[in-house]
Amino acid sequence: MEKRGIATGKNILVFYSNTNTPGRLDATGAFVPEAKAFGRLHQVSAPNLVGMDCYNKSKASRRDYVLNTISQSGTKWDGIFFFGHGWPDGIQFGFNRVHVSELAARIASCCAIDAKIGLYACLAAENDERAQDYGNVGPGTDGGFADILRDELVRDGI
Repeated sequence: MEKRGIATGKNILVFYSNTNTPGRLDATGAFVPEAKAFGRLHQVSAPNLVGMDCYNKSKASRRDYVLNTISQSGTKWDGIFFFGHGWPDGIQFGFNRVHVSELAARIASCCAIDAKIGLYACLAAENDERAQDYGNVGPGTDGGFADILRDELVRDGI
């Protein structure tokens, strides 16, 4: 049976958190198996499945590692996917709203124009509105990290 997925056979890069938060099985119970299953489904080559210690490394070193890894390919990526914690302000890989334009610019310079960018990062599509008592506006609304990343990618031509 032929494998079929949204990006099967393409040049895909997958980042995933591989270190559990103390007392939890967040990496080994979710991020690692999901990233690897995604990799099998989409035929991602082993070197392009990048596990990261997102618990013990500084945000700056995580961010630098992601940016450098994206750039090292020498070819255009067809997709980049992140499997880790996400919050309205950012993702576990060291990026927040302050650094989102840096991530978008790197993606735009190293990806095909129709690249798929995926955040498997719980609350990254949420915004801060509920925390600011503006009512129950729910996830996927304007202002969250995912929304800002998408807007930056569009401005950068992706």
